Formats: sequence, C-alpha cells, structure tokens
Amino acid sequence: MVLFRLPFLVGVAIVQLAVVHTSPLAPRSLFCANGDGLTVAGSLTPSFMASPTITVNRNSVPWCATSSRTYILLNQTVIDFSSSAIPQFLQQTYTQIIDHIHRNGDSVRGDGLIGPGRYFRGPIDHTGAFAGMYTRNGAHHQLTWGVLGAAMEALISEMGANGYGPASFLIFDGQNQVGEGLIMVSRASG
Repeated sequence: MVLFRLPFLVGVAIVQLAVVHTSPLAPRSLFCANGDGLTVAGSLTPSFMASPTITVNRNSVPWCATSSRTYILLNQTVIDFSSSAIPQFLQQTYTQIIDHIHRNGDSVRGDGLIGPGRYFRGPIDHTGAFAGMYTRNGAHHQLTWGVLGAAMEALISEMGANGYGPASFLIFDGQNQVGEGLIMVSRASG
C-alpha cells in the first residue's frame, strides 16, 4: 500500500516542479514606445528613433531621447488642440536649455546641476494662453542640464506624435529616476 502511494506522490512533485520551471517570466525591462520594440529604456538609443503615430496607452510608457540613455514616463489626461502655447513653449525651452549648456557646460562642477527646482515660462499665444514647466530633482538623484535637454527632446517627440497638453512626467537617466516635471497651461488675465 505504501509503495502504491509513493509513485503518485513522486508524480505530483514532478508535475509541480515542471509547472514552476516552465511558467513564463514577466518582462524585466521597459521598452521605448518610439523604438523598434527591442530598445530597452535606459540603454543607449540609436540616433534615429521611429515615432509611432498611435500609442495604445501613452500614460507611463517610456519615450526615449535619441543618442541617449534618457527617457521619460509621461502622464497626460487632456490633449489641448486649441492652443499653440505648448508646442512653441517646448521648442523655446529646449533652445534655452541647449544655449545654457553651450555657455556654461553640463558638468557636475560649475553650473551643471538644475538645483532644487526650475520654472520655465513661455510667451502668451494668440488665444491668451501661456505654458509653463516646473522641473526638479527626483528619487534622491540630481538632474543636470544635459539630461533635461534630452528629456525635452523626448517630450517634443512624444507630444508631436500623440498630441500636446498639460502633463506630468518622470525623467530617467539610465535606470535611475533623476527628475520630475509638470507642464501646465494658463490663461493670461486682463
């Protein structure tokens, strides 16, 4: 009788082990939504990234900057097509950041770090709206002007492909979250 139960118990144990070893593992990497489906967010990306025209769920999907390890996770709930404030603002802010880097450098020494927070404000457009952006360090890491410039490139690319609007975003350099930001639109009073 004992011998009859032993093969059954051994068979159950083997089946249970087989189930554990053959179950698929969950993906451990995030992939760039604007890549080829194989580009891991945080890895060095190619100098050209394809921009898909439709993203199934664009919230918290990695969007990678080109020729960089920088990517953003964007959360946007409203797309505002009535104002040109955000597209103009993003391009203008990107130009300001690149000019700052050319004048001051991007090293940790000197003027390379953003500091505890930075506010950028755009001009008032024809509808009376203006855009603003606040960025700051994130997750106990420091944001540099160069990484912020790459993040702006990713924001311009993502919103250009999927629509502009107020949003919050996280900035990653490699696998580290180094900053966070908020883009908002306001109406000028008066």
